[in-house]
Amino acid sequence: MKVIFLDIDGVLYPCRKRISPYTTFRFDREQLVKHYQCAAIRDLSDYDLACAQNGFAHSAIQLLKTLIQKSNAVIVISSSWKFSHTLPQLKALFAFYALQNAIVDSTSNDYGFLKTPAIRAYLKDHPNITQYIVVDDLNMENEFHEHAITCPDLFDEACYQKALNVLSH
Repeated sequence: MKVIFLDIDGVLYPCRKRISPYTTFRFDREQLVKHYQCAAIRDLSDYDLACAQNGFAHSAIQLLKTLIQKSNAVIVISSSWKFSHTLPQLKALFAFYALQNAIVDSTSNDYGFLKTPAIRAYLKDHPNITQYIVVDDLNMENEFHEHAITCPDLFDEACYQKALNVLSH
């Protein structure tokens, strides 16, 4: 199994272009549930829906989709978003981009905000992982060497090419 350990902030959701939590949004959840066939959308806040639909960089999402299609990898969420969202809610955030089925799990919350031990524990607990990458805006090359894909505020073409190269070997 090939795995993409995925951060969200600074990878798909640019830090320099954030939606204000004070902005009022209204969504017809039932219409969204029906359109995307994802019941967990009901459990997302208006702010979460706005972030997923309008805050996530569509170019980064498209590159991620292409990476998944070409590498046959799955996503394990390593982002701090896992602390405030259940796995079904995380999948719902990605339903807008037809990526909900690519998300299979999240790393353990047992390590708090420390990503390295959480990812290492996940790798240890899942010996069927044959290849992996860690996509994050934090530089994790000291910990994960060639498996670390550091995004400078967005998953861009350079990050995509490096990720595809690592997952292809």
